[in-house]
Amino acid sequence: MVSERKLSRRQFLSTVGLVLAGTAVAACAPKTEEVVVETVVKEVEKVVKETVIVEGTPKVVEKVVKETVIVEPMPAPKERVTVKFWYGWATGAEADALQEMCGDAMEMHPEILVDNLPGAGWGLDQKVLTALAGGAGPDIFCITNEGLDAAYVKRIVAPLSEYIEASTRYGLDSLNQQAWDLVTRDGVINVMPFNYYCYSGLYYNKSMLAEAGLPTDHGPETLQELFEWNEKLTIFDASGNLVRVGYMPTAAAAWNADPWAGWFNTQYYDPATKKLTLDNPEWVEVMEWLVSFSKFFGAARWSSWASTYTPWMDAPNAAFPQELLAMVVEGPWAVKSLMKWNPDLLETTGLGWHPTKDQKKYQVWATWGGLLCSASRHKEEAWLLLEHLCSYEGQKTWHDHVGGLVPQKQLAAEIQAEETDPMALWWWQTPDQQERSSFARCPLWSEVIIRLGGALSQIVAEGIADIEAVMSDMQADLQPQLDAMLSLMA
Repeated sequence: MVSERKLSRRQFLSTVGLVLAGTAVAACAPKTEEVVVETVVKEVEKVVKETVIVEGTPKVVEKVVKETVIVEPMPAPKERVTVKFWYGWATGAEADALQEMCGDAMEMHPEILVDNLPGAGWGLDQKVLTALAGGAGPDIFCITNEGLDAAYVKRIVAPLSEYIEASTRYGLDSLNQQAWDLVTRDGVINVMPFNYYCYSGLYYNKSMLAEAGLPTDHGPETLQELFEWNEKLTIFDASGNLVRVGYMPTAAAAWNADPWAGWFNTQYYDPATKKLTLDNPEWVEVMEWLVSFSKFFGAARWSSWASTYTPWMDAPNAAFPQELLAMVVEGPWAVKSLMKWNPDLLETTGLGWHPTKDQKKYQVWATWGGLLCSASRHKEEAWLLLEHLCSYEGQKTWHDHVGGLVPQKQLAAEIQAEETDPMALWWWQTPDQQERSSFARCPLWSEVIIRLGGALSQIVAEGIADIEAVMSDMQADLQPQLDAMLSLMA
């Protein structure tokens, strides 16, 4: 007996035992034309059971029958879309976290293939511009809010507000408002923050403070007191070389401009007037204060020590974990760094507010996040990666590796509820206790911090007395550059 009937795809696969592999396509992926194979007609055999009467008794028997089946058209598998992602870390906790986050995103969205370029270094906005000009730029790159303004005025930023509004994984109320403020320009969200942090806390070695006859339950409370404590904590050998440093004012390293300005209750850029303010009296005072440390250490000794040791916690030559630096300016990530390099030091390390001129509790805020390039040809697929980086799961991965603060409200509440380390808790309480705060909003930010560091080195090395003239020259040189950059937005 031969019968003909049309089977659905599911029925056919069940009948002949085939297993076909397909690619899951997310609902938000771009629509592409499906390639359809020709309809296939096949004859198959199957075993059926039927009831027959044998000598008046019903009996179930099996027999083989043939059927002609028509296989419904099947869409061809779609190719994975490559999403290029650039970020600055080549190694370390941050690089490990991003690698894992990208892997998780690909597992969740098999239609995307993330092509990482770790270790792309800093100043990524300029590197992206150069690469885009040659048609080889990324879809996403990692950026801080400090670099956002430069990317924004250079028009390499794709707005993200509509993607966030359409997301099923979170909404605007899922993240801390302060994190959104850091990445919003002209009412538009431009970066998806997967962490946020402040970095004007003062870590201090309580054992060293006790040895020098200083209080151990708090750090210095004024800028003058900070300098005096540094004098008591610094140790020179018989030849006059630095053996131990009390406090190194350039410890804020690449982010010098914002904490230096904040400690003296000033700024280096006025967003309202779009003018740099490097020639104001407060900046002369900042530089004079910094130079006073150089004079105490000795310019050559200061330079030699700083070239040997770094104030950053997460490095093999970090001075504080080696107990060669008594007080250091750092951020929340330093807690994990101490656990890594010298866990025994956690018990004798204190943390508090860095002194300021007006004795206000001051913090500098920043964020790391993913920026979607305006020139990306795969924005929808790139968004899938961005969405994961900044989701609950993505931020948890980052925190597990790096530590610090996270903007995702639910995750932040869970971390705080489980946290027992007093220094880690101090950072979580900072937003409610701060009396002043700031964050960078200068399109010429990277150039400003480079020039400030260079000016300080020049003043120290050459013994320049007229600091006001140095700052005025810097202002006169940088302001036209800023004006030219801002003209791109006109």
